[in-house]
Amino acid sequence: KVDFYEDEIFYLNQDTADLIGYSPHIRLESRAEIISNKPVPIYDLGAILNEMHNQNLDIKRKELLVRAARRSSIAAALRYLPTLVINLGFQDYNSGFAESANLLYPDQQSAFQIGLEQVLYSPALVTNIIVKKKGLNFAKEEAQLTELNVGINLALLYVETLILNNRIQIQKEQIKQTRENLAIARVREKMGKCGKEEAMRWAAQVNIEEQQLLDMQAAHKNEMIEINKILFNDQRGKFNLAPLTSKDPAFFTKDIHIIDYLTTYNAIEQFTQMIAEEAYKVSPELAKLRTAQQMTQAEMAMYYQKFILPDAKLSLYHTTLFNRHYVSDMVIPAQNMLAPPGTPITLPRSELNNLNLQINAQWKPIEGGTKIAEIARIKAELDELKRYEDEVKTSIEEHIRTTINRAISAYLSIEKDYKAMYASGENYKDVKIKYHQDNATISQLLDAQNAYFDSKLSALNSQYVFFKELLWVQRCLCSIDWSKATPEAKKFIEDVKNTLERKHDVNLL
Repeated sequence: KVDFYEDEIFYLNQDTADLIGYSPHIRLESRAEIISNKPVPIYDLGAILNEMHNQNLDIKRKELLVRAARRSSIAAALRYLPTLVINLGFQDYNSGFAESANLLYPDQQSAFQIGLEQVLYSPALVTNIIVKKKGLNFAKEEAQLTELNVGINLALLYVETLILNNRIQIQKEQIKQTRENLAIARVREKMGKCGKEEAMRWAAQVNIEEQQLLDMQAAHKNEMIEINKILFNDQRGKFNLAPLTSKDPAFFTKDIHIIDYLTTYNAIEQFTQMIAEEAYKVSPELAKLRTAQQMTQAEMAMYYQKFILPDAKLSLYHTTLFNRHYVSDMVIPAQNMLAPPGTPITLPRSELNNLNLQINAQWKPIEGGTKIAEIARIKAELDELKRYEDEVKTSIEEHIRTTINRAISAYLSIEKDYKAMYASGENYKDVKIKYHQDNATISQLLDAQNAYFDSKLSALNSQYVFFKELLWVQRCLCSIDWSKATPEAKKFIEDVKNTLERKHDVNLL
């Protein structure tokens, strides 16, 4: 036992506290180790990504947009079905429009008309169907892009939380060491080996490190809240995260130990080119741009068609006339030798029912300057989309190259971080012994302690830093959850195995 050692650990049994209705003070709960037998959900990478796919609000909203785009595409195609037309009306004619035959035509009549109209061809209607179908593809790519972006953010947040968990554990261990050094300093002060200021310096260091721990714990709670928000869970919900390993089914490293194939700079460059070309093919960003170009080209084709092609329509109408009133009905009956007195003049009447079949074609080759101006506008938009496509391709290649460079650097740092941890650990032990023997200063011990725990934290998290970059590689293949990877992504991994030579790692002494 070391005198003046103040490392008190409080344990809080949460189950008992809930049972008796005890609510601990915030100061106590922030320092206490929470004990509970209640099961807490444990998410590995696959489970948390699957939960995201089922419940994330952004993904659900994009799925509804895809459904709406599909309905819109169907509605555009259904406009090619025949249209039923029903007309019911009353007509009142001016008798002056045909005075020479005003006895033969009605001056008033009602009509009931029913018919079918079938579009034979219409450039605008055909273009609308094409654009709506391309719009459905656009919505699908937008939904995939949303899922990929949410997925990579969640996966990186998953790894960041694991890194923060390690930081918290290391910080607790560092506080324990600092408290022990504080106790030693107080013993040294009683023995006259140092002044009061040295113990005060260690006490200040304890407070600094405890404040850092509180900040880390608050950040950890916030990351848990953010994960719950992404999963659309109760944001008060508690869960644990399983450590990420290269054998995780949701991680593409379970199918390939990629670093064995990237053993030379030529192999790294070849892999970079391979993954860039694959990203060009499967990237939803580029697919959206290509779809937008196709929609724009369809619109331009419509204006070209309107120069030579008509809007054609087939119509079939049945008309029934009723309540007709003729001027001739009011004419004084004719008197002649052949007809008996009082016999009215009999004039021909039109048939009450008639059937009408029409084929109409309408050309509008010149509509002011609209077509020429619209074609010029669309050409400018296509040029812009093509330049934008080039810009996106360069951004994708830049991102891939920087990701692979960071991944290689992170992998090569793993061994160095562990070597640094062992070396700084031995140095910390030696300096601590010398400090106790009054052969080292407090600043030397503080430097040695900080270097040891910094290097230990880097070593514990070095693999996670490497995994974060590999997750970006997985994002480039558009398969964040490798257990649900696309056939194209699976084929790409096999192509890497067949194209690049596999070599085992070497150890440089």
